[in-house]
Amino acid sequence: MPIMMIFVLLVIALIVITGLFSGRQVQSSGNLSTAETQIGTMSSQIESLYAQQGTFSGLTTASAIAGGVLPQNMVTSTTTAAGPFGGPVQIGDAGAAGLTPNPGFVIEYDGLASKDCQGLATGMTAQSIYIGSSPSAGSFLGGGSLVASSGASVTPAQAATSCPATNGSVAFVFDKSS
Repeated sequence: MPIMMIFVLLVIALIVITGLFSGRQVQSSGNLSTAETQIGTMSSQIESLYAQQGTFSGLTTASAIAGGVLPQNMVTSTTTAAGPFGGPVQIGDAGAAGLTPNPGFVIEYDGLASKDCQGLATGMTAQSIYIGSSPSAGSFLGGGSLVASSGASVTPAQAATSCPATNGSVAFVFDKSS
């Protein structure tokens, strides 16, 4: 096989490998952007739904689904939802979940890879942000670490330290003024 043919095959192989790698980065970036949009939409919808209430008592993923709070592409059943990273999304009353501020509500993304956990945690602000390992189904991240409060952002260093290697969770807690 001539040298020129080998060179052409190597260049083609490098182009294919680069394309695959770039495609994965674009998909991950797209998932992050989708999650951030979902959180913004859901938090606004929850605020509207509970505008006349003093607390978020009774708010669950199921009641948020029934109230039309979640984008339809997130709904996996009448009681469950999934985010763009493939893991479950939970919504609830922050006080009932053991999170602060109370009154407040929580939007939690579970089952995140470390890179996705870090990207999501640093890309959003909320009244409080908790990071940790995904809890068992139906429970919230009460055992996670409070990484940011009073509307502060999570720094990349905090996210790198707090996000587990696999199966991570990020819980965003909003209050009436968020």
